[in-house]
Amino acid sequence: MLTYLAGGGFLLAHTSNQENILFDFFTQTPKYKKDPSEVDFYPADVNFGDAVQTFHIGFGSMALPANVKGVLEVHQKLGKLPFSVVAEPAIHYAENGLEVNSFQHNEWQILRANIFASPEARKIFAPDGSKKKSGELLVMRDLAATLNNFVTQGLEYFYNNEIEKIVQDCENHGGYLTKEDLHNYQVIKRKPLKINPRVRTI
Repeated sequence: MLTYLAGGGFLLAHTSNQENILFDFFTQTPKYKKDPSEVDFYPADVNFGDAVQTFHIGFGSMALPANVKGVLEVHQKLGKLPFSVVAEPAIHYAENGLEVNSFQHNEWQILRANIFASPEARKIFAPDGSKKKSGELLVMRDLAATLNNFVTQGLEYFYNNEIEKIVQDCENHGGYLTKEDLHNYQVIKRKPLKINPRVRTI
């Protein structure tokens, strides 16, 4: 729901040869600091009904993108199908539309005031002026094009084109990310913790 190509995550794998691996491709903070007066970083209150939570948004809030490297690392280590086949469903739904469910609709209503306030977000989630409702199709053709290019041209395309634009925006509008941050990022393969309560292994 709240993840995307420039986000980050984890994948816990239990392989056919009984190997346990935690792929850690969570986001990291950029290496270099800036004068706070130069940074685009400000609070945004989100009302969840029974509580109000303060998030911080703007270019200065962006962490180091990691999902793409993480997904590729998992595929190279454990994948059996060609990456083009793995990506095919995502490209299909981005190009042709994915039906919005009630959970997504409700979350977008909660986040509407600040986090989805940018013109870029409105272009995707509210192209006709009102946010997509449950049952409507969410089409993301720019994402489909990015995924297609990523599949055919690999990681270097993504980092030299799509992410390069983010870095440029950060340099121009008060963010921290640099090319050095991107190229130095490494996915970490960790040994997961393991316990045996009663009859099950966790």
